[in-house]
Amino acid sequence: MKVVKKVEINLLIIVAIIFILGIGYAIGYYFGKQDGIKEGILITPILLREESLRKGSCVLCQQDKNSESLQVNKEEM
Repeated sequence: MKVVKKVEINLLIIVAIIFILGIGYAIGYYFGKQDGIKEGILITPILLREESLRKGSCVLCQQDKNSESLQVNKEEM
């Protein structure tokens, strides 16, 4: 009887530890995903600008960087 009780208690402790680890994993996954989305939103414009400068044309609209529509008039400044 005592052996069965010890086994049940040990099994209960193991299940509780696995459950707690699962909850911690789920919480970490959720917050990590939220941070990743925020970081992606912040870094995307920088990466697009960098790629556009390398290619010499706009990545989104494929316009050449020397196009008049992309140039800033000195009078506007």
